[in-house]
Amino acid sequence: MVTRPMPSSSVIDPRPGDDENWYREDPPLQQLLALHVDEATLGAAEHRLDDLGELAPADLDRWAREADRHEPTLERRSPTGERVDRVDFHPAYENLRLAARINGVFTASWHEMGEAERAPRALTFALGYLYAQAEAGYYCPACMTDGAAFVLDRHAPEPLAERFVPRLVSRDPDEGIEGAMYLTEKEGGSDVGASTRTRARQAEDGTWRLTGEKWFASNCTAEVAMALARMPDGEEGTEGLGLFLVPRHLSNGSPNPGLHLERLKDKLGVQSMPTGEIVLDEAHAHLVQGAGSGFKAMAEMVNLSRLYNAVASVAVARRALREGQRAGRQRETFGQPLHEHALFLRDLVELTVDVEGGLAFTLDQAEVFDRWAEGEEDARAPLRILTPCAKAMTAKLGVAAASEGCELLGGQGYIEEYVTPRLLRDAQVLPIWEGTTNIQALDLLRAVARDRALPGFLAHSSARLAEAEAEGHEGLEPAIARVREGYERIEQAGERLASVDRDTAEAMAIDLTRDAYHVHAAALLARRAAHHPDDDRAREVAHLYAARHVAEDRSLGRRAVRQALADHGTEIAYPATSHS
Repeated sequence: MVTRPMPSSSVIDPRPGDDENWYREDPPLQQLLALHVDEATLGAAEHRLDDLGELAPADLDRWAREADRHEPTLERRSPTGERVDRVDFHPAYENLRLAARINGVFTASWHEMGEAERAPRALTFALGYLYAQAEAGYYCPACMTDGAAFVLDRHAPEPLAERFVPRLVSRDPDEGIEGAMYLTEKEGGSDVGASTRTRARQAEDGTWRLTGEKWFASNCTAEVAMALARMPDGEEGTEGLGLFLVPRHLSNGSPNPGLHLERLKDKLGVQSMPTGEIVLDEAHAHLVQGAGSGFKAMAEMVNLSRLYNAVASVAVARRALREGQRAGRQRETFGQPLHEHALFLRDLVELTVDVEGGLAFTLDQAEVFDRWAEGEEDARAPLRILTPCAKAMTAKLGVAAASEGCELLGGQGYIEEYVTPRLLRDAQVLPIWEGTTNIQALDLLRAVARDRALPGFLAHSSARLAEAEAEGHEGLEPAIARVREGYERIEQAGERLASVDRDTAEAMAIDLTRDAYHVHAAALLARRAAHHPDDDRAREVAHLYAARHVAEDRSLGRRAVRQALADHGTEIAYPATSHS
């Protein structure tokens, strides 16, 4: 029997096109970024965004595929039996590492950009958003390196900071070093006060030694690791923990004699990046902050990591959407292009709206983080709410979108030649890193009950919504009204939390996390639409988001989607390229 070849229109090409530029082809990113970065700085950064937008679908995507298939390997001993703990990487991973550093994926916020002394984090995260659409694995070391520099710059003794921070944030690959976080121990991850068994002792020469095990250390080959350890005679709980810098090499260049890499974890995803088990056996360390302040300093690194996690999550979701968009244009079924089928187009529209809401939320949080880091007191309360909301909800979005991406491609989306299986594997860690969804909800509960942060968050979000009203909001009235109603429900939920028992409050916390995220994202999308009054698409996205995620009557969301499909479905799912 002769088998005819399948028509090319029935097969989705898994490779990004040669002429793709993920920055130029993303008007929503351009619009949202312009709300958080001043015109002069954005103009100075335009070439970086454009270059990375071109590099991501080409070399970065190819290197990411190769690095995922060739995991790092550990050689514990040399041929003569000496302990070496050497990890070997595929050349593709080294290329990803180089590209991240020189393109500012984590270094931009430490260097001048136009007239700005330092690039705003919203800009750094826009670069990360483009990068992580191709490679989520190395985005973790990028995060750890920026986080270590951030904490050392703020909390380390000056000589220690001067020694390590410039190298961590250097754009020169020959000079640059990487950071890591030694936090999780065998007894558990998030209950740090109870689970930290690593002990610190001060040697006779005044230096420090750490002894213990770190069970899940991402980027375990980093030159600099931030580690928690219980201080001598330290009290129980987090108050007795100090924060230390553990160098991989001593100042004379010799390996740290007490730092051992026992094995590499066999992980579900992010396989390009090494995660290992660390044994500290009288490992040399430098004290950054002692008991009473060590955990608080480490918490700042964790919270920055949660923001990076949100960027990675939205990036994974955007890549999944991108694959669905490509499939919709390339494939024909039942005599017409796939994207012309109403159900397929509906999937694209709903995913598009959710991705833009997540991106809007994440870039806004980045701006608030900068304000807090610069000492603006009124940024502290909103950041306390924004951080757990962003981490929890975008991570869930990343997993759901990655799964949806596989389904949008059908059987081809389940095949490893396509990026979608890797996206799904990589996405699964995002709700786990830096605290699970429930841990984020408990953090939000503390922010509301202990830190009284809810009024500050509502004031911040209301100010963003007021911009939409001030700019002129024709056609945005329903979305704005739903956000205002959402504020009332959040305020009422905050009041109820104060009057219920602990178990009930914990059960309510996840609902408040979800509601605060969606209401604020809806406010930000309305703000974006108001700044672009001639953009019918932006206005429709704001309307859809509020109807689907904020309106109490969920049938409003379903009706809004059906109406949008009839009026603007293709325009929403395939925004026209506005960048020139």
